[in-house]
Amino acid sequence: MTPYTTPRICRGSEWFIEFYYDSPDTPGTQDRFKWKLGLNRIKDIVEREKQAEALSRQILQELKSGKVPKRQIKVTAYQKVLLIDTLTNIALQEGVGKSLDTRRAYSLMIGRLQKFITHIGSPEMTLVEFDIDKAEEFKVYLVEEMDLKNVSVNCTIQPLKMFLETLFVKKKIIINPFYYVKYLPKHRGSTFIAFDAKEKK
Repeated sequence: MTPYTTPRICRGSEWFIEFYYDSPDTPGTQDRFKWKLGLNRIKDIVEREKQAEALSRQILQELKSGKVPKRQIKVTAYQKVLLIDTLTNIALQEGVGKSLDTRRAYSLMIGRLQKFITHIGSPEMTLVEFDIDKAEEFKVYLVEEMDLKNVSVNCTIQPLKMFLETLFVKKKIIINPFYYVKYLPKHRGSTFIAFDAKEKK
């Protein structure tokens, strides 16, 4: 018997994907996971439904592969560590033996994340407070507020995702917040919609 339930899409005043996972603290019970994953920012309902179904399938695939560990309810000292401090330390470790340009790029990407959490009023955000929804909001911020090109957005997310994966592997965080943040296409296309006679007039 699997330790999780199949993710389901919840539709209402707000949309989210819900599933339950066996609780490590109370045998015989399960902890609830409720992930919005940026669904409520998609205004077109048909497109939102498509995205929700795709995410639901992806979450189930991750659950089957063991990507999502048991929820850690008790707060440890490590979980109080600041997000930016943690990423900066990892960047220093990852930068050993690499070029100056690479190390500067790491600092730039972390700096963009720092601007984001300051923008949303949480400059002292802890590592565990930066969750899946915040990761998705960060991508939107890079596009809409910083007006970065798609390639620059992807290049910003990639090393941060790598740094957080290091923490996930070490079981310092329960999930990498960037798991479900999709990379943008290299170029932004344009959608042209024909006007009807009334609109033309």
